[in-house]
Amino acid sequence: MNTLKRTYTDIKKFKEYIQYAVGADLKAGLANTMLGYIWWVLDPLLNMLLYYFLFEIIFNRNEPFFPLFLFCILLPWKWITSSWQGSSGIIQGKSGIIKQVYIPKTMLPLQLIITNFITMLIGYVVVLGMLLAYRLPITWHLIELIPIWIVTFLLTYGVSLIFAHLGVIFTDFRNMLGHLIRLLFYLSPSMYGIDRVMKSSFPSWVKSVYYWMNPFASIFTSYRNVILGDKVAGVAGNPYINGPISPDYILLAFWAGVSILIIWLGSKILYSQEKNYTKII
Repeated sequence: MNTLKRTYTDIKKFKEYIQYAVGADLKAGLANTMLGYIWWVLDPLLNMLLYYFLFEIIFNRNEPFFPLFLFCILLPWKWITSSWQGSSGIIQGKSGIIKQVYIPKTMLPLQLIITNFITMLIGYVVVLGMLLAYRLPITWHLIELIPIWIVTFLLTYGVSLIFAHLGVIFTDFRNMLGHLIRLLFYLSPSMYGIDRVMKSSFPSWVKSVYYWMNPFASIFTSYRNVILGDKVAGVAGNPYINGPISPDYILLAFWAGVSILIIWLGSKILYSQEKNYTKII
């Protein structure tokens, strides 16, 4: 617990640095590309169009509201994966600053995750636009995105701390991470709903393990529940869903607890090894 207390203390102590670093990253994101933050919308949007063409046109899956079904997952997925990939090289990337002044290494992934979260919020303008385009109601359940974001943040931060360490120790880790992320995306209910897994012919214990041991099974389902709903029901003129519903708070609480343990482990590793990083980088 002392490790978590130290991490929390460092966040308060270095909050001005975090604010400055996030502001600098946001400005750099605008300056380095012609389209700036628009890429944060374009990237999941283009992926959505690709998957839509593949599954709806080629495989003729014919899912109601499939573009929105995909987009509401691709947005947080980009936040998660961009943070993981960036964290895997962030200690080397900040080597110039690290060698001049002391900055707890636990703060480096944190600033990246906050930056990516702020830019992700831009994409929710598109989500609102798609809800209006499909004539779907915008309900109070959208407020429940906040606890889902918190759990996503905790999980992303904990894993990012470990990846920051592995990125220094293993030079090929960043290349391996790309394949790991792709595999995790396909193993999670990203392009398909959790109902397809539950209705499959797999044994019940396999379904339970999948739902409880894969964090994105519950997290992705929670995003879809509060934006779209859980079951598609044909309605004349507008085949709407039974209405947005609340996420599974029990599972979210479970993964919040697991994420805090991962944060403890990642922080412990970084604090114990940070003196060695300057020798390696």
